[in-house]
Parts: sequence; structure tokens; C-alpha cells
Amino acid sequence: MKLTLRVEKEEFDKEGWLKALKGAIEQTAQDATNAFAQAALSRIPVHTGFVAGAIYSLAALLDNPQFNPIVTNALKPEFYYPSKTPKNPQTGAAFTSPASADIFRWVGKNYIFNFNVDISYFAIQDTGTGNSPSAPWGAFEAGQVAYINTFEAGLEDRLPKIEEFLRKTTINVS
Repeated sequence: MKLTLRVEKEEFDKEGWLKALKGAIEQTAQDATNAFAQAALSRIPVHTGFVAGAIYSLAALLDNPQFNPIVTNALKPEFYYPSKTPKNPQTGAAFTSPASADIFRWVGKNYIFNFNVDISYFAIQDTGTGNSPSAPWGAFEAGQVAYINTFEAGLEDRLPKIEEFLRKTTINVS
């Protein structure tokens, strides 16, 4: 009498799936940040490009930035006080926080996108009545909505399939 035993076992590659999930989240955050910047930039009127330059600085952090160039219409140089910084898109890029390395970061199991424009009049123009005829701009609010919508839609398509991380092992004993 011959006895044959066959055992099939499936194991889930948790580490591989988590790594793929992390990559999907990070790539989706890139797309969502593009959407945030595009939506915010579309709400900010450009005179010197100083504020727009701060938001445009996100382009340096993205794999595939999709922003339109900033076209200014200031007739003479203007300055941001008290530092007397010339107001233009290039100098505006320096007025963001946190440092670029901390804009995207993992904190435990949470992926954080934290971006702030450190130009004193931006918050006034963006959420209040400010001096700009188009205030309030609603740039960050529009950007937040675009970010969330893009992230939710994009992540669903990128979530790693569990089936792709199941390893099947067959053991035959005769």
C-alpha cells in the first residue's frame, strides 16, 4: 500500500504588501499635491508672483510637477518687509514651512502632508478681506478639496491587491 500526502498552504506576504501600500500612498500623495498646487495657484492673483512662488516651490518636491509658469505683471520692483526681500516667484519660494524634507513624512502609520506659506499677508488675503480686490482667495481651501478628492480617487486605483501577495506552497510526500 502506497500513501501519498499532498499539503497546500497559502501564506500572506504582509511585509511585501505593506511596502507596496506605502509606495501607493506616497505616489498618490504626489498626484494629490500637484492637484493642491494647481487649485491653489488658480485662486491667487499674480502681481509680483511672490505668494504664487511660495506654492510653486512644491514643484521641486514632486516627481512630475504639472504647474503653469508664473507670469508677473509688476511694473517696478516691490519688496517684502521687514526683510526688504524683492518680491518675485523665486524669492517667494523661500517663504514656506516646514523645511522641504518635512513636508512629506511618515509619522507611525500616518503619511503627513504639511505645507504652510509664511508670508504675513497671505492668510489675510486667502481667508479674509485683505487689500486684494479678489480677496478672499480661498486658495488653501480649494487646494485642500483638490488634494482630498485626488488622493481618494487615486489611492483606490493603486491599492495593492491582496491576491498578488499570497504565496502558495505545495508539499508532496510519498
